[in-house]
Formats: sequence, C-alpha cells, structure tokens
Amino acid sequence: ASPRIISLRLYDYLRVDDDGKFRDLNVDEAWETLNIDAVESSVKKDLLLGKQMRKKGEDWIEYEFTPPRSTQTSISEISFKSIVECDTGGRRFHALTLVDGEKIAVEWGENIHPLNYLETIFIPAAVSKYKLVNSAGVQCTVLVVKPVYKNS
Repeated sequence: ASPRIISLRLYDYLRVDDDGKFRDLNVDEAWETLNIDAVESSVKKDLLLGKQMRKKGEDWIEYEFTPPRSTQTSISEISFKSIVECDTGGRRFHALTLVDGEKIAVEWGENIHPLNYLETIFIPAAVSKYKLVNSAGVQCTVLVVKPVYKNS
C-alpha cells in the first residue's frame, strides 16, 4: 500500500488522456521505488506470503496468507468441490477472484451471479451471508481479499 495516492505507469497500453494525448509514463519515479539491493533472503522474509489453514469443512478448506510487512488487506484462499458459506460480517467487503476452476456461482439472498475463471466480483459488506456454489464437482479455488481496519 502506498502512503500517497498515485499510480506509477511504466507502460499504459497506448491510452490517451482527456485531451487525446498519450498518458505520461513515470519511469524515473517507478525505478525510485524499486529496491535493487534486495537479496533472496530479504525477499523470502519480507515479500513472500506464508500460508496456514484457517477453517475446514467436509469438502472445502480455507487458508489465510500471512501478509508481508504493513498491509491494508487480508488474503485468503478457499478450495472447494461443492458449496461454501461465507460472511462479510456486515463490516468489510470481499473481493473474490476465481483462480482455479472454470466457473462457479456466487449466491446471496435471491441473487445468483456466475463467476468465471480469473473474473472478480466485489461483495458489499451489507450482503453479509453468501455462498460459493461449484456445480462442476471438481476442485475450485477462490482468492478472497478483504480490507483490514486498524483498531476494529
């Protein structure tokens, strides 16, 4: 997470700004953010995520990733074959991305939304309880990203 609200563009797919000019690239600023002295041990210690089991059901398992350094999100991974019940707790949105499997359904209330491989859906905090439904019967994996609020 950046303390400043900026984006550093090394390449911007030839996008133009509101005036029709190519958007500025921030190559020098982007290079300044890189730590070229990083060694393998510091990368493993500070940047790679650890993973540990959080919850388990009959045909599903949820792992939580240990966040590197200071972060403003938590990331978990749910692998499942049929149905997993989830809950935002009414406090935090969930961003879901199907990272393994072809297609699942996300259900809440009377709503059903398909989620295809590598698609992302945001579940508002107010939804609270929702289900991940896998009707293919083969293992699927969803990454769940949630904001972390300090002192809450």
